[in-house]
Amino acid sequence: MKKDVLKLARPHFLTLAAYVPPIPEEKGNKRIIKLDQNECAYGCPPCVAEALTDFKEYHIYSDALQTKLREAIGKYCGAPKENIIASNGSNQLIDLICRVFVEKGDHVINCPPTFELFKTSTLLSEGTLVEVPRFDDFALDVDGVLQAVTPKTKLIFLATPNNPTGNSTPSKDIVRLLDSGVIVVVDEAYIEFGGQGMLPYLKDYPNMIIMRTFSKWAGLAGLRAGYAIAHPDIINLFMAVRLPYVMSIATQVAVMAVLQNLQTAEEFLNNTLAERERVALMLKQVPMFSRVLPSETNFFLCQVKDGKAALVDRKLKERGIIIRYYGKDPVLKDYLRITLGTPEENDIVVSALKEISIEV
Repeated sequence: MKKDVLKLARPHFLTLAAYVPPIPEEKGNKRIIKLDQNECAYGCPPCVAEALTDFKEYHIYSDALQTKLREAIGKYCGAPKENIIASNGSNQLIDLICRVFVEKGDHVINCPPTFELFKTSTLLSEGTLVEVPRFDDFALDVDGVLQAVTPKTKLIFLATPNNPTGNSTPSKDIVRLLDSGVIVVVDEAYIEFGGQGMLPYLKDYPNMIIMRTFSKWAGLAGLRAGYAIAHPDIINLFMAVRLPYVMSIATQVAVMAVLQNLQTAEEFLNNTLAERERVALMLKQVPMFSRVLPSETNFFLCQVKDGKAALVDRKLKERGIIIRYYGKDPVLKDYLRITLGTPEENDIVVSALKEISIEV
């Protein structure tokens, strides 16, 4: 019976696998240090919990037009509310963008290694994925991207600063992509940590969509809060296509609390930036790392010597430390991505890495 039911599903969905994040096996009271998903190590600002506790209208649907929320986001980022749409994180925006622009057979250019959901959402929309790999230093191959553009190309996905490599793409290179006339989706999820934002170019390039999030710098990953900045025509189309009440009223309350009390979130951000400088120096002293890439994010991508990334990942897990290992990915199989934690957590991780360097 199960097989017969699945025959009713869209065929191209049947080959997909669910996203399964690494979940540590907790043993006794062992402390778990979770540094695998680039979350804010300092949590969300206390004003968020206060606002969620004080709010009394959870029985009322949220504002479907997000009027006050879009105004507040616009004030924060420097764009009119007509250029903004909020969503349940960047993931939902990527899905919406593909749903609006990509039909079966349309080409979508992706530049791996990068955020995996660009690929997933393209395939879900039955688009044709055109991959232009990055150079060995993970810089964008701008000429390669432009050569890959054809009349069938609908989107170019570009994360800057890029996940998982931590580096940014210069604005002049992004402008070259925009000049192609194709819609360029610029994922700026880590822009608060570094890099040059593309918002000043939006007025000249209506084919650009900028995505940002409150998950990383503002500590709202679990509440799912992201937004896009684009030409009003695109925003209006998104508003028409998306499901109503897509962002919960709790998430809207949380975002408003952050934007009305920026001091604490900015303090957490500054703490992370200070730790980034300190941890960069410490990671470079880990004997088993052949390379620690410069980062404009809240994480580091580290290359492990002698093909031992899997072994190091396992030994860290044994110590209750969870980082990101990329398995058999041909480009990233020798790399580990380590999210910045609190100063105490960072010291524990680096100490563990030095111990493991001796063991292996």
